[in-house]
Amino acid sequence: MAGGVHCLKSVSCPDEHALFCGYTVCVVGGVRMDARQVATYWVLCFVSIFAVVNPLRASTLTALITEGWTSDQRKRAVHRALVVAIGVLFCSAWIGNHVILRSGIHLGGFRVASGLLLLAIVVPRMARDRPLQTAFTRHIGANVNNAHGIGVFPLAFPLLCGIAPIATVTLYTGEPNELWRRVTTLVALAVPLVIAWAMMRCAPRVHAFVGERGSRIVCHVLDLTVAAWAIDFSAVGVRDLLPLVLLTPPAGG
Repeated sequence: MAGGVHCLKSVSCPDEHALFCGYTVCVVGGVRMDARQVATYWVLCFVSIFAVVNPLRASTLTALITEGWTSDQRKRAVHRALVVAIGVLFCSAWIGNHVILRSGIHLGGFRVASGLLLLAIVVPRMARDRPLQTAFTRHIGANVNNAHGIGVFPLAFPLLCGIAPIATVTLYTGEPNELWRRVTTLVALAVPLVIAWAMMRCAPRVHAFVGERGSRIVCHVLDLTVAAWAIDFSAVGVRDLLPLVLLTPPAGG
């Protein structure tokens, strides 16, 4: 079943308490994978993407931007944001690495650059203690008649599919020939987007329940998590680049 994804039921299970016992082997694109390995990678992808998408921040800013809007106006803006985010992020996950390699860019260099960009985004936000740009978002939402435009900017970009989510999904898809990583990343990506869509649809109620103070605390925690992953991305990228740097003769040598 080349190109497909299916699981084979194991005959025996050495660990009677294993969570995925009974379906321990998955076949993805003709490659046999341990289902526990796939599940672990899915959890890693989900948590990372959830942190960079940050549905709570998206919901809070949606509530502030669309303050005074009707439910239908908010619904149109959120739907447009979701469509744009799905298009951008799924394309990044599916063909991002192909574009990088065809452009002659080493994946290690892309990892380092992505890590530095993530740090440049989250560190100033944490240092200034301003995870939510309330004055700016309320000014944007003043134009009620531009629901579709606001659905693209800023609800889709940069909230849902900004630089951080694009870099994250591109990196987690692995090498172009690792279909199982790509499929796992796409499945993991769908869940945070659905959560963000649901929370943005009822943004005023979520904002009233959590409050701006609660949103700030959660966003700080997620930003700290993103900063840690950014350092990890950069460290792995440097490790991947070291052989290339050490084995490349100096120019003119």
